[in-house]
Formats: sequence, structure tokens, C-alpha cells
Amino acid sequence: MSSDDMRTLTQIQNVVAVDWYMSLLKRGPFIGANLALDDDDDQSGMGVEFIWMTPEQTVDEALKAYPGRLVLKLGLLPIGMCAEGTGDPYFLDLRGDFNEDPPLVRVPHDFAGGGDSYPLDKIEKISDHLSEFLRLSKIEDG
Repeated sequence: MSSDDMRTLTQIQNVVAVDWYMSLLKRGPFIGANLALDDDDDQSGMGVEFIWMTPEQTVDEALKAYPGRLVLKLGLLPIGMCAEGTGDPYFLDLRGDFNEDPPLVRVPHDFAGGGDSYPLDKIEKISDHLSEFLRLSKIEDG
């Protein structure tokens, strides 16, 4: 990850989340990876085709797009976009004590209209831990 990428991510005001996320990105070739998870391994039961966002896409979702703007203030950090065409972004749930291995969730954009909050019961848990998602997912050709 370049120093420009790091500067881009610092536009997001949640410094703890950004510092942790930058550290994660430095550990592996995540950016642009296309990952798939079978329905049986996805806690939502819907399966996942996920493209890891660039730092620019992460900032755009967090600060300019919906539902990102709504759920960032709840402690969710955008990291992925749907590769199947739904437009539903994926987030790390950094609320509470996530012990360096937060849950991965999908936030359907259908419920992001008309207000300044997002209904928590519409957030779909994909995996209890990012490490579990990465272990179970397959890398797809993009």
C-alpha cells in the first residue's frame, strides 16, 4: 500500500479504524481481490461475491455514498463491493471489542433512503470474523 493510499484513508475520521485497516492492508494483497463464499459458509445464507475496495472506493463509500455515510458513524468501515450486481457494500463491524478480527457484514442499500439512520436489523452478518471469511472464501477471476 502506497503512502498516497494511506493519505486517502485518513480522510475517514475514525482514526482507530483507519489505523487498524491500514495495518491489515499492508499485510496482504487484498485490494482488488475478488472473493467468493458459498451459501453454506455465509451466515446470511445468500452467498458472497465480493471485490475488495481500493482506498479511494472505501473513502467514497464512507463519506459520499449510501449506506456508507449512515453506517460509518455506527462503527462500520466499508471494504468491499458486490461483484454480483446488487450494489450492496460490505463492511468490517468495528463496534465494540473486535480483537483485531472483526465481523464482516453486508449492508443492503435498499434500506438507506430517507433518513439519517440505518435500521440495524437489516445489516446482514456474513462471518463472525474476517479471518474466518478469508479462510473459507475462494479467489475468483475478476
